[in-house]
Amino acid sequence: MPLTRTPLLSETVRKLVARGAYVNAYNILNRLHPADIAGILADLPEHLRREAFKTLHKRNLTLAGAALSELGPERGASILSEMSPLEVSELLQGRDADEGSLRGRGPSPVSRGDRRANHEPEGLLAERGDHYR
Repeated sequence: MPLTRTPLLSETVRKLVARGAYVNAYNILNRLHPADIAGILADLPEHLRREAFKTLHKRNLTLAGAALSELGPERGASILSEMSPLEVSELLQGRDADEGSLRGRGPSPVSRGDRRANHEPEGLLAERGDHYR
């Protein structure tokens, strides 16, 4: 379900990216669902959209890929056209053909059995938002 605060967040992210406060913009985007990130990116002017996506791509490859897939073909192609072939390859390399999902740079997601073996509560990963990292 999309956030109702998206216009406010879009304006905040726009201002942060325009000022070069990329880490602050990332901290906002990193807490959101990919569809909400796509909505914010869609609201940004083209040059700021590219900068915001670059920031997300550098810090969270999985979330960047998920947001890109939610952005739509036209805007997504525009962002990809500005990336180097290596960056595009890195972004698309993790795509799982069967599920259409992206894997991140870090270790693979922990299965339920692995969480129990490591004594980590099942809900902890979802609480921390690690499912997009």
